[in-house]
Amino acid sequence: MSTVSDVKESGTPAQGLSAIAVYGIPLPIFLVMMGIVAVATYLGVLSVDMTGTIALLLSMGYFFGTIGDRIPIWKDWIGGGNVLAFMGTAYLVYASILPAKYVKSITTFMEKPFGFLDFFVC
Repeated sequence: MSTVSDVKESGTPAQGLSAIAVYGIPLPIFLVMMGIVAVATYLGVLSVDMTGTIALLLSMGYFFGTIGDRIPIWKDWIGGGNVLAFMGTAYLVYASILPAKYVKSITTFMEKPFGFLDFFVC
């Protein structure tokens, strides 16, 4: 797999899209996964257990991380995808775009009693 900067002009647009990878996942597969999670989130059918929460966190993090790693001034001077992932998801919560039940699920997953953040740091 190659990143966006490594993709050469190919004969067909479909080959170019499948050659692009988002954190190692081919772009068409990533877009399908992101679409499923986004639709399930806004319809309220995404589970609020560990599986649904991890799927939501990964899809948002990969999405904002990929964009942040591609913006020239942002990636060089502000912090790239890591910072945009924090700021983008924080804005989704601030603007009430992300439903409250998923905000609560993510908060519970990352903090006590589950404590994934403590587990991840240690």
